[in-house]
Amino acid sequence: MADQSRWSSSRVAHLRTGAQQPPPSGTQQSRWATNSSANSSGSLHSSAAASTSSSSSSWRPRTDKAPPSSSSTWRCTRSTQPSQAAVGSAGSRWASSPISATQDRSVSTLTDTLARTSITSEPPSTTISIHSSSRTPTSPAKSITRNDGLQVRDASRPLGGKSLNRLALLASPSRGLDSTPSLSTDLSSQGSMDLTLPQVQAELREYISTRINRKAIPLLSGSSPALNVLDSTRYLPAKGKVGGGVGAGEEELQQILLLVRKLREALVASKRVDGFAVEVYELSAYLAVLCGDVPQLAATVPRLVLELYPSTPQTAADEGEDVGKLATLLRIHSPTSARKDKRLRLVSLYLLQTLCLSGRATRLGQYAAAGSSGWMENLHRGLVEYISLKDTLSKVYGEHLEPHLLVCDAVYTAIRDADPFKLSQLLRGQERAGLVDGWQKLVVMQIVPVVRSAAWEVARKAYMYMPISSRVLDMIVGEVRRGEGGGEGDAFWVELLLLSVEILPNASVAQSSQGSSDKREVTPDEWDDDDESSLDTSDASEKEQDARLLTFLTSQFGITLPDRIMPLKQGHAIKLR
Repeated sequence: MADQSRWSSSRVAHLRTGAQQPPPSGTQQSRWATNSSANSSGSLHSSAAASTSSSSSSWRPRTDKAPPSSSSTWRCTRSTQPSQAAVGSAGSRWASSPISATQDRSVSTLTDTLARTSITSEPPSTTISIHSSSRTPTSPAKSITRNDGLQVRDASRPLGGKSLNRLALLASPSRGLDSTPSLSTDLSSQGSMDLTLPQVQAELREYISTRINRKAIPLLSGSSPALNVLDSTRYLPAKGKVGGGVGAGEEELQQILLLVRKLREALVASKRVDGFAVEVYELSAYLAVLCGDVPQLAATVPRLVLELYPSTPQTAADEGEDVGKLATLLRIHSPTSARKDKRLRLVSLYLLQTLCLSGRATRLGQYAAAGSSGWMENLHRGLVEYISLKDTLSKVYGEHLEPHLLVCDAVYTAIRDADPFKLSQLLRGQERAGLVDGWQKLVVMQIVPVVRSAAWEVARKAYMYMPISSRVLDMIVGEVRRGEGGGEGDAFWVELLLLSVEILPNASVAQSSQGSSDKREVTPDEWDDDDESSLDTSDASEKEQDARLLTFLTSQFGITLPDRIMPLKQGHAIKLR
């Protein structure tokens, strides 16, 4: 083995022993000392034995100061500084470079420079100023701001400083009851959140009444039409897809209906059957009709009619003021007889709901949209259910239900025979069964698109062509002929397809008629001046009906409608086949 210089551990040994007798190239007992007789194997073994006997370098730390003869260790004492003489040989691994100290100083200088020239030269100011204006001794209003523009969240008031309303956050019993330890301090201090308690139910009912009077009614007053169920375009053929958006007033009414639903569930959970429960269920039924919520109506009226009414006296179930205010605002008029028999009105709504809306049920709690395919076939299922329910209710309420049964039977006949003329007479109040209640009419209106579609299918098989007026012809061709107005050629078809403004009034026509009635009320001397305005209203109604007929024909024939025009001896017609 060639003689080669090994790494000297003189520097480490010097650090350990405190610079006592530093050899220039390591001790003879050092593990890393240079072996001069590398070629002799016997000398190598003797050197290893001598190194072992003389306590060579160890891996374990020592607490006492090593003697000069001990070998070097890997741990050095911090308090000991190496001298220039303990640098070791030039080939040693631990030998310090002449420029090592300069490099250390350069790294230190660079670190200081980077610290001074960082991106955030100055830390953000976190000075917080608190302005407290105590409204009450228990709940001070604090405004916490920072100099950097950030807002410190006030932990005493959650939700960004908004005060929590316990009644608005009540959970329905089906989702579990909130215990006091699980609530925040703000909520628990307002009272109990157990909806099965009678006092909490009364508080929620008062809160619902407040929201109806202060939020829903003002929002409904500023929009026309206020609700989708009152919009005639919902029951008319549309050129394109009609958007399903709702106004702010109807959206608020839907939120109130959800609160009433929670209250209904609480009444069922607490097994409460009294006048309060009857009033809540009646409110839920009326709101469901106004919002067009078929599942809520189907969940409300069966228990109201079959369970609550027979178990509660009549005097304890007066109509609430909230329903009366909504009916007055929305002009949902009722005959005098219907006002006296408020319970029988709800019974008739149960019958009409079964007759007109139960056919839309596809699964439990799921209902098909109005005008969907196959809905006419599903209505026959509602006809069967109506017969069974009519027998059950007749046994419970007796002969007092007869006037309302006449209206329901007329609707039953119109649906069974797909008779649009009978349905039109019923909605106009010309049926011998009597006037239809305003709430009943809102339910019956849901079957207008279905009866129209059924009548159109029958008409296309029975007639070869459909006569049209000159105004409709001009609308189709795109020409304007002066001195030629609408005729009686399409009046029959307007009635057949349930497009009359008497059934589905137009918003502009309704506003003009309302303005003329207001004029009569203000100045009776101007009554004679209304003849000209009434003629204008009649002409506007005819134009509206012709426009509706054109929209319906366009939805059926599309771009081929102009090609279907055929001349007659008197006027023109549209080919139906």
